[in-house]
Amino acid sequence: MPLSYLDCGTSRPFIIQQRIQRGLHPPVRSNILLRSFCSTAILSSLLLLSACNGQKDTTDSPSTDQTTGTTTTEAPTYPSPTDAPTTPVEALDLTKATPSALVDAGTLPPVAETGGTSESLPPTAITATIATPSATLPPGANLLDQARSPELRRVATSGIHWMEWGPAAFERAKAGDRPILVFIGSNWCEYCHLMDATTFTNEEVVKLLNDNFVSIRVDRDERPDLDERFQSAYYHFNQNQGGGWPLTVFCLPDGRPFDALTFVHAKTEGDRIGLIDLLKQSLTVLRERRSDAEALAAGVMEKMKTGIPTAPPSDASVNADVLKSLTKSISDKFDEKNGGFGPPDQAHFPNGTALLFLLQMNSDTGNQELLAHVNKSLLAYFKGGLRDNVHGGYYRYTADGEYAQPRFEKMLFVQAELLSAFSQAYAATNRSLFKEAGQGILRFMRDTLEDPEGGFYASMDSDTDPKSGNTYHTWTPDEVRKAAEGRPGDVFVRYFHIGAEGNVDADGRSVPRALGSLKETADALNINYSDAQDALDTARKKLGEARTAKGVDIPHVDKTILTPWNALMITAYIDSYRYLGDTEARDFALKSADFILKNMVSEQEGIAHSFILGKASVFGLLDPQVQMANALLDCFEVTGNQAYLENALSIMQFAEGRFLDEKLGLYRDRLPDTGTGPMLEVPRYPLYDVMSPSPNATAAVVWYRLYQATGDEKALEISRRIATAATSQPGMGGAAAGTLARAVALLINGPPKINLVGKEDDQTIDSMREAALPVYRLGKMVNTVPLDQAKKSDTPPDDKGDALAYICVGSNCAPPVKKSDEIAPLAKSFGKTSD
Repeated sequence: MPLSYLDCGTSRPFIIQQRIQRGLHPPVRSNILLRSFCSTAILSSLLLLSACNGQKDTTDSPSTDQTTGTTTTEAPTYPSPTDAPTTPVEALDLTKATPSALVDAGTLPPVAETGGTSESLPPTAITATIATPSATLPPGANLLDQARSPELRRVATSGIHWMEWGPAAFERAKAGDRPILVFIGSNWCEYCHLMDATTFTNEEVVKLLNDNFVSIRVDRDERPDLDERFQSAYYHFNQNQGGGWPLTVFCLPDGRPFDALTFVHAKTEGDRIGLIDLLKQSLTVLRERRSDAEALAAGVMEKMKTGIPTAPPSDASVNADVLKSLTKSISDKFDEKNGGFGPPDQAHFPNGTALLFLLQMNSDTGNQELLAHVNKSLLAYFKGGLRDNVHGGYYRYTADGEYAQPRFEKMLFVQAELLSAFSQAYAATNRSLFKEAGQGILRFMRDTLEDPEGGFYASMDSDTDPKSGNTYHTWTPDEVRKAAEGRPGDVFVRYFHIGAEGNVDADGRSVPRALGSLKETADALNINYSDAQDALDTARKKLGEARTAKGVDIPHVDKTILTPWNALMITAYIDSYRYLGDTEARDFALKSADFILKNMVSEQEGIAHSFILGKASVFGLLDPQVQMANALLDCFEVTGNQAYLENALSIMQFAEGRFLDEKLGLYRDRLPDTGTGPMLEVPRYPLYDVMSPSPNATAAVVWYRLYQATGDEKALEISRRIATAATSQPGMGGAAAGTLARAVALLINGPPKINLVGKEDDQTIDSMREAALPVYRLGKMVNTVPLDQAKKSDTPPDDKGDALAYICVGSNCAPPVKKSDEIAPLAKSFGKTSD
């Protein structure tokens, strides 16, 4: 099972003051180290000698899996047309390796120029290493003004002497034999901001930390590798309960954790334990019971190491039974009552990867039950409180199963996965609501998260002030009617149940939720449907203007370009072109891909994870490599530009050479790191979809697509190797295994490749490509084949020089067609399996 990641808080997420007043911690008594996390107190058995009488309060602190919505109860075995710019450009110094001559190791070859929009971008220096502060920096200062992360710079004026994760912090801890406090948060984390505004402004907390600890601040979006490991440690410290953000970890001077918590108040008040006492008690532990802390840290480190995957049995394979099992494990998590995934009474996350797998299976087999799951889920996401019904876009999750209590942060990866899901669902059903939903996400992206130079911003914060009670996204009837007078306000209030019973918080504010149909609202107000729709559109516009008017603060946008999430959005924008016909989305996707290729590549360390303040940083992670390779294959499909294909292949060769664990057949999540303690020495092989699709599962998908595009059997072997190793792990499955299940579906069901063969300047090829792209046969590869390659393949050019389209599944190809209108019917049916 994957770890559970939530913001620590309550099931009433938009009433912060109530959270504070209610108190989040049950009674805890200990004479060594007081422990609390949100509403749960679970004591570390190796360190704490006294009994804890605290009981878990599942109302205030659900331990819920981020992608499945299910409670984690067991330890994880291992902790996500024709005007297109298609002019071919000769690759400069690109690797000469053919698809069958995969590199074993080494460097990433120079990027092949795509001839896209990146040439108009200003040159940018590449930072090829993770920037860390010097060990000679003076003590007694907050050093985060040198950080690249906006989340870290946000607290650069804090009185706490925060440092970034890096050798300097560890050298300081070692030199002074100081314990380390690691605090992991993010720009969008409401409770992180609340802890900064309350706990970390307390004078005694500041003094205790500055006088006795090395305080390290980590942005989980910038360093997901660190976050994953510390979340795993939290899991083991807290009786297999999932963690979340903020994450507060006490470490020995060498960086090994000996305790982990989430949100903590400054002072102990009644039964609620404060950070002041926790800091004092931890110092006492290290002075008087150092051996216990050492033993606890060693025990947790050992548990983390034993939680890695095992080598697959020699007879393991990927077969139809494996696919059937995965399909059942995901479908079984479907919430029949509310839509989405997980128990109906627990938090629900919009699980795009599971939906994309169900759509894949419907496309492959025609299974209508799986499509019904998708329909119900997307409709619930669209009409419920998960959607921002004023500004557009979707929130990260709701604290309940009925989509009534959203957490208001907006994440790029959520928008990307849902844009792909809505676009593909529209192709499957021709349901106009799904097209409207996709277009709504595009409007939000263009208004808020697109960078004009190319690329997409990472997130939008939940509100303007951590103490404001989330008033930006909630409304009263009077506020609505003041901003949108007359009929527009009346329609909005009634349709979205503003002020209605059951949709009002303690302050009389409501999350806009459409529980009924617009026709019901029109009938109740004695107007026709079209007038009601016009009024609703007007109201949304007026309310949006009210929230963005001059002088009105809006939630902060983190303008970091994160490669994995950008890659997902590049794919999603191309999906919206394929299935919704949005050419503007296609062009911006290509511009964004070119931006990353131009500005975020190191030949020694691959693709950077992050770009901010004009520079790339955080190299050596697996996720950016595989997600970007997948996006580049989408760029290749819609343009026919071979440079995108060549770059995708080069990136995956780099991943195979540098990240592969040959014993397991899987990829490690990062390259080796030195100078920052033992935590990063713990190997990780991400198999589940957490904040983005599983990197290993994505790699299996990408290698299969490379096989489709090149015909190279070696690529197919690698895809099968990864999928076999992943699916052979005990307990593999559930709604967080959607991407792995999709990889298995590709291997078993074999969607077609559509080879387009003709002269480079033949406009018929462009016409054929536009006919092939929107076909609802998910996983297909629209492959523009150069004539010199086609002459050596099973899909040769026409003797007369006419453009040809071959539809093939595996080694079987239908007779070629010469007319564009013949492609879609054949591509929909050829080689299709049955349910």
